[in-house]
Amino acid sequence: MQLSMQFARDTSWDGLGQSLVLLLAAWWTWSVTALVTEYYDPRLRVIQAVITSTVFGVILMASAVPGAYGERGLLFAGAYVGLHLVRGFMLIVVLRRRSAHARAQRFLFWFCVSGSLWLVGGFVDPAWRAPLWAGALVIDYVVAALRYPTPWRGRVPLDQYDQLSVHFGERYQQIAILVLGELALTATLQFGSAGYTLARAAAFLTAIVTALLFWQISCCRPASSSTGRRTIVRDGRRCARRTSTPFW
Repeated sequence: MQLSMQFARDTSWDGLGQSLVLLLAAWWTWSVTALVTEYYDPRLRVIQAVITSTVFGVILMASAVPGAYGERGLLFAGAYVGLHLVRGFMLIVVLRRRSAHARAQRFLFWFCVSGSLWLVGGFVDPAWRAPLWAGALVIDYVVAALRYPTPWRGRVPLDQYDQLSVHFGERYQQIAILVLGELALTATLQFGSAGYTLARAAAFLTAIVTALLFWQISCCRPASSSTGRRTIVRDGRRCARRTSTPFW
């Protein structure tokens, strides 16, 4: 909701670019968290602690969104970097299996690299903030596409991307439901915040109808759901990489 309202406050091209940077940061947080619950057993106490710390970090990010390009830039950047670093440190300390330990080290290494740009962006003049944060996101997404090439550790082996359960698709269905609900909620709040005109009413109805159509496509077609489960089971490697980065 905060991201939607942020863009609604400034629908210029600059506003679109700034909102897109924040959206990609939020999506990256969601994507990595979803993969963590696939790579590791979510019943483990450490994984539950990781999810809890991530929730807290996301709440701080959300609270900072309205002022992310103003006085709350450091709060947004610090929350984003902090939740990724905390997750990495917790996994490295607790995990004992060699492959899992090496994977967590690769993730942590690259989050330290991109995190430096996030934190610098939180301190500098707001005019430089979006370019620095965009550069940090490029690092996050590109190294994921390249399977986290890390000094002395190499890349994440391809076979580790095969560790997907049928719940992987369900997690992305959940985020789709949230997004569609947000589309309807934001349209309603914006429509009710100003005077009623024919153009505004048409735009409001278009948004609601669009949300309903997307909901019907994504949630009300059992065939699509079963097909998605079969695809995950058959080709989990490709699903994991395509959902975590747009480069695949």
